[in-house]
Amino acid sequence: MMGPFRHTVDDGLDVRKAAFECMYTLLESSVALLDIFDFLTYVENGLKDSYDIKVSFGKYLFVLAGDDFILLW
Repeated sequence: MMGPFRHTVDDGLDVRKAAFECMYTLLESSVALLDIFDFLTYVENGLKDSYDIKVSFGKYLFVLAGDDFILLW
């Protein structure tokens, strides 16, 4: 061991990434069937997650801000 360095391993990161990819697929394919306020709760949780998850949420924001989403309101 060299020095007081620590390396933390997030064992659940891949599982969370897969879950959020499933959410993205739902957002693309069947947004009209989603309860959008519940969905946004999970989006908020994703934005509080690790850096890798936050970066992938950029595409959620583009889809949510798109013209198709505005028509649902």
